Amino acid sequence: METALIAVLTVVWIVLCVNMAGAKGHSQGNACLGGCLFGPFAVLYYLLARDVKTQRAVEQRDYQWRRAQHEHQQAQAVPPQPEPPPSEPEPPPPAAMPHAEPPPLTCPRCGALSPGGSTHCISCLTALSGTLEAHQ
Repeated sequence: METALIAVLTVVWIVLCVNMAGAKGHSQGNACLGGCLFGPFAVLYYLLARDVKTQRAVEQRDYQWRRAQHEHQQAQAVPPQPEPPPSEPEPPPPAAMPHAEPPPLTCPRCGALSPGGSTHCISCLTALSGTLEAHQ
């Protein structure tokens, strides 16, 4: 009598596990094995297990939403403007005339040559007055 009761309960657990696994998208073969080996614990597991079908449907919906949103953003994006064809290169600016320096000045006291823009002799420090204005 006890073995018959154990056999009936095992069949009930297997049937419950297989039905719940099929309804939630899990493997029915694994549910049959789990119901046979673990009995009420397997039934509890399949009662609390996530619904794989619903989860896959939600993931599919999210994927489609992200794809549609990406396509919408691509359609809204402004296409890049093509660069205008390169025009003829601009001619280089005319070469600047070198600044002409004033001629060197001769010191009236010692006869040394000083650079043209100086106001004093570089040898004896005599003021070269008047000579700068004469050359400008």
